[in-house]
Amino acid sequence: MSKLVRVALYTLSTKQGREVIIGIIAALICGIMLPVILIGGFASSYISVFGGEADDVYVQAVNEIKADYEIENSFEPSLLRAIYFNKYETIETSKSNVKNTIEKYFIRSEELPRTVTKEDITLLQEQVDETESQLKDTHQQIDEIQDQIQKLNNKIEDAQRRCDSTKEILEILNNQPIKNELLIEFYTDRYNEEAVALNSLLSEKRRINVSIKRLTETYNQLEDDLSNQKNNLQKAKDTYANEPKIVYYFLELEEIKTVLSSAPFSYDANLLEEVETLILIMKNYNTVDFSDITFDNETVNDTQKQIVKVAVSAADHGIIAVNNQCEAWVADIYQKVLGSRGYAPSAIAAGRAWSVSSDWSKIQVGAAVYGTSSNQYGHVGIYIGNGIVIHNLNGYVKTESLESWVKSYNGMCWGWENGKNLTGDPQYKCIGGLI
Repeated sequence: MSKLVRVALYTLSTKQGREVIIGIIAALICGIMLPVILIGGFASSYISVFGGEADDVYVQAVNEIKADYEIENSFEPSLLRAIYFNKYETIETSKSNVKNTIEKYFIRSEELPRTVTKEDITLLQEQVDETESQLKDTHQQIDEIQDQIQKLNNKIEDAQRRCDSTKEILEILNNQPIKNELLIEFYTDRYNEEAVALNSLLSEKRRINVSIKRLTETYNQLEDDLSNQKNNLQKAKDTYANEPKIVYYFLELEEIKTVLSSAPFSYDANLLEEVETLILIMKNYNTVDFSDITFDNETVNDTQKQIVKVAVSAADHGIIAVNNQCEAWVADIYQKVLGSRGYAPSAIAAGRAWSVSSDWSKIQVGAAVYGTSSNQYGHVGIYIGNGIVIHNLNGYVKTESLESWVKSYNGMCWGWENGKNLTGDPQYKCIGGLI
């Protein structure tokens, strides 16, 4: 009770706080008839007390942590500000303290599976080392054989000279008027022996030439293999170096409750219940400001802009995100703007009925995006321009890049809820059947 009193005193001490109290009372009165207004008033009042300015240290800390760790999901600064007030009875602090608190308690990490491991790189390096060793051995063999060939060429030249010399002597003896048969027989035998020796050397040279040709072919193939292996090794090293090793997330509701129930926060059951209620209320309030959406390089008409405007502030229009009701959430937004809704039992059924294209480069602002991998019923969101999709995920209104959405939910196609072509352009009529 003392904590509630402190919060009340803090609230009443400021003009803004007094206005908040009036807002809560008004919201409670309206809540008797309109529960949605109660939710909106309570959340707005909570954010008014603990929301701060758009550029205060809590908002800056959350945004910087999100950028530093490349986190895609969100963390509500007003919740963090309320946690600070409960713990320290003040919200005055520095940005560095807030960042330290977030880093210590409210983010988690997950190691990503790699497409290339250290073992892959080690194996590729061993292949390179083995090929280099074979290349070195082959080069050494070629050098040794070339030395043999050089020595063999010298022997062949000597043997050829001896044959030629003996042959000249025989020709002289045979041309003598009086032939000396003994000498002729001697030099004939000698010539035949030298010719046999020469032929043997020439035959050895031919055999060695075949061997060195094969070795040269092997050497050239090893050089090609080594070049490819080194390229593969470098690609693997580059991939390993550039792949994100760890992905970071802000804690979700159950994780936040676990942290707050432990030291140094030590929230009791009642406070944890309040935190859960506030988070469940605030999950329906997306942080995208319609005025920040510029629709750069995209052609949009007033209807498309209105779809986006309602989508980024759906809770303010009484459109509440309910778990496992992503298709109904999209249908409610179209109904709010166009006055009629489509009736599809699932996101996959809607995609089958109202798909326009599977070419994501041609997606139109306000189009529904259909995927198949969230669960057996698929998943759907709305493209709001600037490469961003907004969707109801597990009862939370979230935004993420179109590229990320397509990858995460196996995005198959885009189209129009209930076949309502927002552009009026005939090329963007529904064709269906793309899922």
